[in-house]
This record gives sequence, structure tokens and C-alpha cells, in this order.
Amino acid sequence: MDRVAWTAAPEGSPIYHPLSMEAQPSTGLPVLSQRDIDGFSVKITLTHDDGSGMTRVDFYVLQSTTTADRLAYVCRLAEKASEREQLLHIYSSDCRLLARLDEQLWSYKADSFVPHRLLSTAGLTSTADDEPVLLSSAEPPPDRRVLLNLDAEVPPFFSRFERLLEVIDQSPVVREAGRERYRFYKHRGYPLQHHALR
Repeated sequence: MDRVAWTAAPEGSPIYHPLSMEAQPSTGLPVLSQRDIDGFSVKITLTHDDGSGMTRVDFYVLQSTTTADRLAYVCRLAEKASEREQLLHIYSSDCRLLARLDEQLWSYKADSFVPHRLLSTAGLTSTADDEPVLLSSAEPPPDRRVLLNLDAEVPPFFSRFERLLEVIDQSPVVREAGRERYRFYKHRGYPLQHHALR
């Protein structure tokens, strides 16, 4: 959950309150300002709970047009996240696509696999579901820091993550939906990274 940090000038210690600021109509970003409250100069800033800035969005653009190649690259990113002990949530509203990815993660390499769990649409069912990589069409649990989006739409909860990964191929449907999401993030000022893959 996002918070507003109110920093009083005499002490300089932040006091956090739940986010209640209105967004600017043109960009959807929160209004940042300075106010004077009871003689104190108060600076208002938007942060995530971990103190970082806005969600960083990485686009990985493949030259291939096949779903198999796209999912293979998702497996590669999932393996990296697992090795770095980063808790990853892979999201899509397409349950068949997630089931296919689930199978591919088990057989990604001949001598190893990526530890993961395919969740029901209800999300977490027990503490035993706490794998490094989760696949679900439901909202992620609160401990996840990295989100990988395989959906055609922008996930409604993406801004609570430190990083968002988007894997795009050259099939017309995936490519055009990816372009729409890119414009969405750019228009709202999210930091974007573009990775052209060979």
C-alpha cells in the first residue's frame, strides 16, 4: 500500500499516513506539494512502503512470434528471480496460459526446475504455497516484490510492486497489447526500460 510521508522541518523525521491525496487529471499521478501546518513546514511525498519510488517497468521484446518462445523467456526470468531470492508473482487472466507455463517451468532444464506453484483463482490457500515463484490469475500476496505480467491488460495492482516485467513477442495481438500498456505506463510517468532481445 502506498503512503504519504509528512516530514516536519524541526526534527526531519517522517510521519507516515495512508495515501489520501487526489490525482492530477492529466497524468493520474499524485499531487506533490508543500504545506504549512501549525507553523511547521511540511513536505508531502509519495512512496511505497519500502521507501522506494515508483514501480520500475521493464519491457523485454522478443523477435519471435511464438508463445513457446515467450514462455521460455519467462522461465529464464523466473529462474533468475529464484536464484536471487526475489519473490516473483506471474499474473495472467488466461488460466490455460498459466497452466502451460506451469508445465514448462517443471521441464525448463533437463537437470533442474524452477521452484514454483500454480495457485487457484482464490490466491493463496495455505502457508505451504509460499514458493519463490507463484503463478495466478488472482491478486498477489503482499510479500511479492516483483510482478511479471502475461495479461493483455495492465494489472490493477501493479503499482504496489518495486518492479514490473513485461515480456512481448512479435505476434500481432501480443505486440499491440504490449504497445498499449507501454503507452499507459509512459503517460503516467513510470520509469521504463526497454530490452530488445535477439
